Amino acid sequence: LGFDLPGPFHNVMYILEGCYIDCGWEAYAYVGGWNSVYQGVSYAAVGVQVHEIGHNYGLAHSGGLDGAEYSDHTGMMGNPLFYDEVGKMCFNAAKNWQLSWYGGVGDSPDPNPYKVTVEVNPLLSFSSTFTLVGIAEFDKNVAQPPVPVVIKLETGTDQDYFLAFNRATGPNAENVEA
Repeated sequence: LGFDLPGPFHNVMYILEGCYIDCGWEAYAYVGGWNSVYQGVSYAAVGVQVHEIGHNYGLAHSGGLDGAEYSDHTGMMGNPLFYDEVGKMCFNAAKNWQLSWYGGVGDSPDPNPYKVTVEVNPLLSFSSTFTLVGIAEFDKNVAQPPVPVVIKLETGTDQDYFLAFNRATGPNAENVEA
């Protein structure tokens, strides 16, 4: 190659022909890392790719209300879709906020004309009304100012809530819990 990895690349995928040791995984990547490792044909599953690249972007797994690590099936970090022709599912609202996609408040230095930050503190305001646009309709978000895709509900504790309209259509068509 003539350079040390990752070199000029943001992400590097390693593909192993099969399983050699401890075969209870399809792929793995480290949170904040630059590489992901896939075994067998798992590299071909879009859902697995998006899940592992999500780790490289700084995302951890998404658990549901039951507290289990992979039980939030509303987004790719909960439980990815493991088939080659399946994978139309986005990240959930909390992950989109973290990434600064669709108007979140992450650390992205890129200017975003659709960046809308809405924080609601129910301790200060008993009720609020907002209009949301779904991920599938984000490209039609022409309102000025743009309508938010994600709203963060600050609770004053270490556990905030994130709201998004996450229906199963378009890029999110295979989300079974939308």
